[in-house]
Amino acid sequence: MARYDADDVYCIPGTAVLKNKAGITNQDLLDEYEGDFTAIRLLELAQNPVEGADVPPVSVALGFGVRG
Repeated sequence: MARYDADDVYCIPGTAVLKNKAGITNQDLLDEYEGDFTAIRLLELAQNPVEGADVPPVSVALGFGVRG
């Protein structure tokens, strides 16, 4: 089942896939790309945290090491 209507202005014409900078027109491939891209960015953030930001470390935000 499509997540979006193929007539949506935010979709690639003729598809139900959102427009994206990678130009991917297949939803399954776009899902995989987004997951990979997010994982890479999270790793970069964990290795190089934003200094002075009033946010918890990535590991805490993702629930790693939290006991409960």
